Amino acid sequence: MPIIEVPGLKLRVDTNIMTNRRVPAEDIGFTTAYHAYFTTFHALKPGINEKSTENKDQKLSSSQYQAPHCLTCWDLNEKCLSKIPNRDPNYWYFSYEAKHSNFIEIVRMVDEIHDSAAAGCRFCKVLSQIAEEVPVSEAIFQISILFRECDKMEVYYGCHYLILYAPQGSPPAWKYLTVQPDIHADPASLQSLKVLRGWINTCTQDHVLCKQESTLPSRLLQIRTSSVTLVHTEPSHSGPYIALSYCWGAGNTITTTSVNINDMTAGIPIAALPEAIQDAVHLAQELTIQYLWVDALCIIQDDANDRDRELAQMWSIYENAFLTIAGSSSRSCEISFLRRRQGAAAMLTLMCVNDNGKPAIVKARKRTEGGLHYKGYSSQDPWETRAWTLQEKLLSTRLVAYAKEEMHWECKTLKTCQCGESPSSHFDGGDPVSFSQLSNAIDAYKFWQVQVINYSSRYLTYAEDKLPAIAGVAQKVHEATGSEYVAGLWRGNIIRDMVWQRLGKPDDWEPEWSIPETYRAPSFSWASVDGKVYWPDWIFEAKWAYHSEIMDLSYELDGTTRFGRLHTFSLQIKGPLIPALVSADEDNEDSIHNYNLDFGHYAYELDGRKTHHYHFQADVSIEQSLLEGPNGLNKRSGRRSRQSAPPPARNLPVWALSLGCATHQWKSEPTQHEQQCLILGRLENNVYERLGVFSFVMPQADGMLGWPELFHDDCLRCITII
Repeated sequence: MPIIEVPGLKLRVDTNIMTNRRVPAEDIGFTTAYHAYFTTFHALKPGINEKSTENKDQKLSSSQYQAPHCLTCWDLNEKCLSKIPNRDPNYWYFSYEAKHSNFIEIVRMVDEIHDSAAAGCRFCKVLSQIAEEVPVSEAIFQISILFRECDKMEVYYGCHYLILYAPQGSPPAWKYLTVQPDIHADPASLQSLKVLRGWINTCTQDHVLCKQESTLPSRLLQIRTSSVTLVHTEPSHSGPYIALSYCWGAGNTITTTSVNINDMTAGIPIAALPEAIQDAVHLAQELTIQYLWVDALCIIQDDANDRDRELAQMWSIYENAFLTIAGSSSRSCEISFLRRRQGAAAMLTLMCVNDNGKPAIVKARKRTEGGLHYKGYSSQDPWETRAWTLQEKLLSTRLVAYAKEEMHWECKTLKTCQCGESPSSHFDGGDPVSFSQLSNAIDAYKFWQVQVINYSSRYLTYAEDKLPAIAGVAQKVHEATGSEYVAGLWRGNIIRDMVWQRLGKPDDWEPEWSIPETYRAPSFSWASVDGKVYWPDWIFEAKWAYHSEIMDLSYELDGTTRFGRLHTFSLQIKGPLIPALVSADEDNEDSIHNYNLDFGHYAYELDGRKTHHYHFQADVSIEQSLLEGPNGLNKRSGRRSRQSAPPPARNLPVWALSLGCATHQWKSEPTQHEQQCLILGRLENNVYERLGVFSFVMPQADGMLGWPELFHDDCLRCITII
């Protein structure tokens, strides 16, 4: 192997390997082929060679930088890459090193790795084994090495992200390789049970926020050796019980009814239960917990009064449970969540040589992307897609979820999992782990909106459960704020809550945008539609000048709980109201939801020309309705449509109600002033329904799209929205 000498730098280079390397043309400062092998190294020259006298004040300490032996894999050492120059993300070539915003990346051709391994690099031998062992569906020519935060190292190969680590109980093969736990493929194994018991012991012994009462639900399943018995509890009774959170599925699951309740109290064999419920029984027996709560069996399903009464206590049932078990990986109660995992937790055991030249083991496993690590683009566990299960998770004092990749744990103090990685913040939004950490009303309102965004992307079997399935969370937010509940919104935050918007086209696992066939909630509430909603990120940071105020609320409950189903709900609001015309934006591929608003004489400049049209995205499709006017003449108006593709709307009369002006700024961007308006369709004289939200953005707060030019004092009206 030849010695290549460069002023201030001496490298031993395998020229058979280096000729396969490619670098950007702008980096080529020498014409020799070997320059590709140390281009990035050249940027590191000061401090690499201890005898170098150049730039001594910039010399890196040994703790910051270690000279690698192999420039193919850089010894799998992030410290060797501390001076990698930033690359243009649009510049692509076969082999390169790059710094990204939150990780460093090395990309190599697989043949380079094999050649370097054959030449004796112990680190490339590990990578070479990965390339040989990981099954791929087609020829893969590149392998990536990624160094992320917390010294985590990943290898990307064949559409798989693999974590490299040293197994617990074994010394790391090299000093900067992190030690991590294995994820056992069998969630019912002794190793998995040991992990669960450890989480429980830590929580019950050390977590002050997780201390709880032991009040029992009205019914429980008492677990015996081979059967379970439905028992009625007394108010004076107390003790630990486990609650099961799971997906019922589409089949006919076993339930307790007014017909078979005597059979349930006499007892049924454990073997006759659906597999998911059998799993919960097994775990309760392993944890020596005698009682289990399962909604299908502990609520009389054909008794509306019993169902309403028990659902109203849902928040306390899960909060008071010693442990909630979530069958996260099962789409149906007929499918076991304790079944052996197929491939998701598979590990590779790789042989290598340690720092002392002795044989050692390195392990690799697939990066977990579900459960606590869900980032919005990977597939969700079935349990995470169901609406009811969100509040069951949020209300539980401590919960263990059996996901398809691993077990994860959530209590009022801690979120953790088997792999030990930090949880993703995709749905957290910085929200507290515990309701007790909601220190003020604003925190509670923020928490509510974050959870509604999550909740609205989930599925319901029965459309009428939209409000009941989140009623327990509403109960806790009410306790934190003291605010009146307004069909999914809060009177103390009503203007900010009313500017919810639909979130584009749904993903495959999210419900389509529609409105239910029967009444569920007033049109100004997100609960009146199916489909994912959101609020602007700046909603609470903005300074608001309100233009409308709530005058009165009127509603009729369908049941006993204030947070559940509704028969009717109307809101009387006073604010500036002006007419407009709405037409379908037929140039938009989603023209059934995208419209143009025309405010008549008011125009603005767009691309150097005046226009009266403003883009507007409706909650659902808009169709024409005819209202009886004076002298028997019909008047036209836009209204919500239940049709999936109604005829395109053309110049339908609608109305804009200004809710207020929000002034906000993002980092160094110019301050924005947004006038938030509800677009309304008229149902009858002075009675309207919401069609969507529209925002005017203007450079001056007092100008707000013609305020008072467009919305002036003569426009003030007191109307009813239903």
